[in-house]
Amino acid sequence: MFTSSNLYAFVTKAFKNFSVTKYALFTLLFIAAGLAGKVSIPGTQVGITMQTFVLMLVALNLSQVEAVSVVASYITVGALGAPVFSGGMSTAALLGPSSGFIWGFLPAVVISHALISAIRSLTSSSVLRTLGYFVALIIGCMIFLYSVGVSVQSVVTGMSWTALMTASLGFVTFDIIKAVIAIVVTLGIGFISSARKH
Repeated sequence: MFTSSNLYAFVTKAFKNFSVTKYALFTLLFIAAGLAGKVSIPGTQVGITMQTFVLMLVALNLSQVEAVSVVASYITVGALGAPVFSGGMSTAALLGPSSGFIWGFLPAVVISHALISAIRSLTSSSVLRTLGYFVALIIGCMIFLYSVGVSVQSVVTGMSWTALMTASLGFVTFDIIKAVIAIVVTLGIGFISSARKH
């Protein structure tokens, strides 16, 4: 039976190692990425942004609670009217052509983070972990996010899903590069942290 005491225990455990510093830093990074603007891709109203790069860093470097908190806070800030979404958009973006990508950030980071956590528990091999991280980011932050984003964009604009997905393939190369850089940055952070402990 689920009681208030069970809820308290769950919340306490979930936030036990919550880092306010990491939460604040990555939330600001997410906002900065949105404010940085986008590079347009022909055939789609959604452009290349740095938001997916920050999303990948969040999935790789934060706990699940921290990751969800960062993404939820970013969406909430935009929903309240702050122009933090790509192109200086705010509330309207949550109902526009790019809304699927924005709302999709939340489940995307959960999926990638879950896969990354599973990989870390299954192997200590740096090579296997690195490959696993890449696959996890591809599945959550690319395949899932593209599918949701393009589907919503098709509904909102009335354009063909196939045409939009084909146009969105222009993101692939850039997002693969982002994934590689995010992994390199994460491994670098881990190396520095490990060196400091010794």
